[in-house]
Amino acid sequence: MSASEIEKLSSKEVQDYILEHETNDVHTLLLRNKTVLGLPVGLVADQLIARKKISVKVPLFHKIHGVIYPPSPNLEQCSSEATAKFKAQLLLREFHYASFQFIADLTGGFGIDSYFLSQEAEHLDFVEPNKSLTELVHHNFKILGISNLHVHCTGAEDFLKKSSRKFDFVFLDPSRRDSHSKKVFQLADCQPNIPNLLPLLFDRTEFVLIKAPDFKMETFGS
Repeated sequence: MSASEIEKLSSKEVQDYILEHETNDVHTLLLRNKTVLGLPVGLVADQLIARKKISVKVPLFHKIHGVIYPPSPNLEQCSSEATAKFKAQLLLREFHYASFQFIADLTGGFGIDSYFLSQEAEHLDFVEPNKSLTELVHHNFKILGISNLHVHCTGAEDFLKKSSRKFDFVFLDPSRRDSHSKKVFQLADCQPNIPNLLPLLFDRTEFVLIKAPDFKMETFGS
């Protein structure tokens, strides 16, 4: 999704259309139209499908007018609102902090974890190499009124090499798919490659929190 498409999707006219038709049959819309308000019908249909999913998975992002949703694969991979809130509160209890100063999410994706972690931090660095996703997240966080979250369109390794900041902790939820979309089960096979990153990670923080391939949380301390 391009920046111009995000801008058009976020217009009042298109957003009103999406709200008005969110309970309609999407297949009928696809059959009857080639475009909707100057946009390809598939793009609008994707937003309608996403709204149904997000209403259950992340209710907050469904309620806020103007939030734009990513393609289905990114939506499927993102955390739910309940689990993202749980992670943020669990980390505060584990670290015995009232709030964090600096956090980095090196696998930002659609930004659900980043959003709820940012509620507990002074500064959060959102890192994601997918330009379309970073533009989407940048738009959504403006809509959501988040000012302490800073978006970086780059990979985890490049970000760590260029950053000199020390973080309270760094969070990663690596992709469990290889370049051929085949599911993998070892951290070394994920994207990014966690074992290769560890020296850089522990140069920037004492604690690294990883959602591991078996869906458990792994914590490494330097």
